[in-house]
Amino acid sequence: MPLKNGSLSPDYTTQLPTYSRLEIAKRIADDGDLLVIYKNKIYRLNNWIKYHPGGETAILHMVGKDATDEMNAYHSHETLRKKLPLFYFGSVAKEEGEFQSLVPPIQLSTANSGTIKSLEPKTYPALNLHDQHRIIQAYRRLDSKLRFLGFYQCNYWDYGYECIRYIATALIVFLLLYSGTKTWHYCLSALFLGVFWHQVTFTAHDAGHLAITHNYYIDSTAGMLIANLLGEHDPDIQHLPFFAVSTRFLDSLYSTYYKRILTCNQLTTCILQVQHLAYYVVLCFGRFNLHAQSYIYLYKYPRSPFRKCEILGIIIYWCGYTATMPLHVLFTLAHFGMSTDDYGPLESFPAKVLRTTMDVACPAWMDPVHGGLQFQIAHHLFPRMPRHQLRHVSPYVKNFCDEVGLTYNIYGYIASNGKVLGVLKDVAIHVKLMKKVMNEERQKIH
Repeated sequence: MPLKNGSLSPDYTTQLPTYSRLEIAKRIADDGDLLVIYKNKIYRLNNWIKYHPGGETAILHMVGKDATDEMNAYHSHETLRKKLPLFYFGSVAKEEGEFQSLVPPIQLSTANSGTIKSLEPKTYPALNLHDQHRIIQAYRRLDSKLRFLGFYQCNYWDYGYECIRYIATALIVFLLLYSGTKTWHYCLSALFLGVFWHQVTFTAHDAGHLAITHNYYIDSTAGMLIANLLGEHDPDIQHLPFFAVSTRFLDSLYSTYYKRILTCNQLTTCILQVQHLAYYVVLCFGRFNLHAQSYIYLYKYPRSPFRKCEILGIIIYWCGYTATMPLHVLFTLAHFGMSTDDYGPLESFPAKVLRTTMDVACPAWMDPVHGGLQFQIAHHLFPRMPRHQLRHVSPYVKNFCDEVGLTYNIYGYIASNGKVLGVLKDVAIHVKLMKKVMNEERQKIH
């Protein structure tokens, strides 16, 4: 039974029944239970989902799945020890062994989302439980090792050096703005203002991952002050109608985040035909897209944490605005050139990260330009780790990949840009061909 301090009695796991995989599927499909598996224990999150700081969609994508690694990566030990046990529902039957994940209902079409059979994963290439389990165990050993070596501890001297850089950049902005006498003085001031925004956004990013103090309230407050007064909110990002990194987007995909179909209409196909040519131009204005995402998020989710404070911050920001383009390039480089295929719930968390993410190789002196986030693989495997540690952790990740047989994708800056532009060009050619065929078909009809 729960105690007053939020913890449970030592024998709480023996007080509720065990469930087989089929029984779990029935509870999800027939009763609408939001059951998530963590370390072979079952947690029912129906009463918690609307209060989840990470939003409802994150939980819905884990229903019926073994979410052990994802939950360890994104939650503090204190949360998992005190908060999670309050929603304990039962345990996975011992005869089941390692739980084989089901397909979350949110990933199914409306027509068959209520059937037990539809929750069974389809057959995907190059996946088997034995190999995925081996990858998971190696990943957990690596995570424990990195924690022991202190890589999760934030070195605040790193932020001291960054603050010096922020202040110096801001002083240059004001010096050129108030002492300038020529047009190029003001243009240079605007350029350095963009550099300042570019730099402080990295710290807002750290706060969003609770990677500074690891305290939810302190890091959230720091993130709001920086992101709302100086930057933007960054929820899920959809790039249509400007970019499509896979031909699957041409089929008007349904977004589980926006809860609507991302329509690929005639205007979209016209834009996509030149997406590889317009890539850098569009990213110069990527900041405006993030502003729009901020307003959409705050409008659609009235229960979002600190909503009133975020709205106040945005109002102050607009009362007080294209050199931030490299920041948007960095984040798109990590993913645009990589696989977007869905291998289903059998694929392990670390295997999916390595398949869908690339690192960008650059010398250490360029870390301030990228904020250390050019090591996106390590960042996604260990999202709560301070970004200043990512360069030091990347060799451990490479060794992990060698151990389990996964590919560590790392490219130089020019090569990574070329890879992304190549993907965009391939989709653009496909769109042109598709439009040409459609025009020829119309001519035949007329």
